[in-house]
Amino acid sequence: MTRLAGHGLRHEGAAFSMPKVRARDAAGPGMALCECGTYSPLIKNRAQRQQWHKDHKDDIRRGGNGIVWEGM
Repeated sequence: MTRLAGHGLRHEGAAFSMPKVRARDAAGPGMALCECGTYSPLIKNRAQRQQWHKDHKDDIRRGGNGIVWEGM
């Protein structure tokens, strides 16, 4: 994964039950949280949260707002 300043994936894709509150099962269902404060919809697992974050950063690079919900 490539770095984008201000857009690191919090806790390496651990699940959050709501923005800024980590879920008890970090590998199970939950939201991804980016350092910029953007969070994903509810996602099944860590690998999908990491993919969401990659898509989020790609959208920022293209000039988008980084809010990526499609396909989740």
